[in-house]
Amino acid sequence: MEIFAQIQHYGGPTRLLDGTYNPLIALWFAVAEKFDAHGSPLPDVDGRLFAFDASRSQLKLDYTWGGYELPWKDGEIEEWSTKLPSLWRPPEYNQRISAQNSAFLLGGVPKVMKGANARYRKAPGDGLTAGTWKIDLIRLATSVTLSMNTIDRKPQGRSTPTFTMRVSAGGKPSIRKVLERHFGYISASLYPDLYGLSKYGTTSL
Repeated sequence: MEIFAQIQHYGGPTRLLDGTYNPLIALWFAVAEKFDAHGSPLPDVDGRLFAFDASRSQLKLDYTWGGYELPWKDGEIEEWSTKLPSLWRPPEYNQRISAQNSAFLLGGVPKVMKGANARYRKAPGDGLTAGTWKIDLIRLATSVTLSMNTIDRKPQGRSTPTFTMRVSAGGKPSIRKVLERHFGYISASLYPDLYGLSKYGTTSL
């Protein structure tokens, strides 16, 4: 896990999903300007924020998760692909983790057993027939098992729901200005290490 945390923050592929305890930093990543291979800005497109219940199962660097073996290999972790992802707040291995107030979600690729996909009910009024999503559509939308909830439906007491909201492309420029001017969130401040400095060091307020 310690190695994966470093790999993840430098762009390598892992089973970790980047998150943050700071909603404004999450918003910054949702609206951040994108560039093509030549450094020219790309047109803004709609973004999306996800909010997870931080009380869900939290990992610790114990014998299982702090060792050199992959705990999820060969099906060793019970319900690895059916339970909701666990949350891990890593130590500050590098400057990016502290600057981004990082957290990671970790879970298996969704697998739905017959009769057990109630958490993937289709939303009323979405123009689709009633029922639940099939596993191939679920995997197109998420790489971990989720339990989506709407803000107008009160979650059950022991549930750990996930919420999402869309950030329109047209709203991104003004949101970027607020985050930069009032909170100082720019590429250089959220990637403060030497690698980030070499890539984003020309960005200024």
